[in-house]
Amino acid sequence: MRNAQERDLGDGSVLAYMRYPLIVCLLVGIARPAAATEECPNELRMFERDVRAAREMKERVFWRLVGANYRRRVMRYCGKEERRAGVAKLQLTPDEMKLLGLAED
Repeated sequence: MRNAQERDLGDGSVLAYMRYPLIVCLLVGIARPAAATEECPNELRMFERDVRAAREMKERVFWRLVGANYRRRVMRYCGKEERRAGVAKLQLTPDEMKLLGLAED
C-alpha cells in the first residue's frame, strides 16, 4: 500500500494537490476587491469622526495620529476619487491638511 502511494506522488498527482491551494488563492484574490469597497465608507466615517475630535482637542499630536490613520486605513480601502470626496466633505483648512500630512494628496 505504501509503495502505491509513493508511486502516485511520483507520477504527477502532486500537481493535483497543488491545484487546490491555487484555486483558494484565486478566489480570495477575486473576492478581496469587493470587501475593500464595503470597507471604504466605514473608514471614511471613522476618519470624519477623528477629524471632528482633533478639531475639538486642538493638539498637534492628535492631528498627526489622525493623518497616520488616514494613510494606513483610508488609502488602503478607498480609491483616489473617494478619498478626495471624503476630504472635501470635511472642508479642511490648509493648516489642517498640513497637520494631517495630506497636502500632497
